[in-house]
Amino acid sequence: MDYEITYGIVNVHTKEVITRNFITDGTEAGIRIPYGILVHPYTKDIYLTDAGNYVTPGVLYCFDKKGTKKWNVTTGDIPAHFVFLTEETQ
Repeated sequence: MDYEITYGIVNVHTKEVITRNFITDGTEAGIRIPYGILVHPYTKDIYLTDAGNYVTPGVLYCFDKKGTKKWNVTTGDIPAHFVFLTEETQ
């Protein structure tokens, strides 16, 4: 099966494609299987998980709102879920 992985941003109100690749620093070349995505509601940082090969640890990437990688960290297998805690819930 042939397919193309893209990292686009779509305005859900107007259905307009804003960009076909929000990653601006070339990091996408190292991502094997994008699996989860989340935008931080305050900082607008974009969190993206890579499931890799589904049987070994994955990777969590953090990009700033301009699409530049800020950091990445190894996760458990098949990373897909995110949680932000507020000071009240900690």
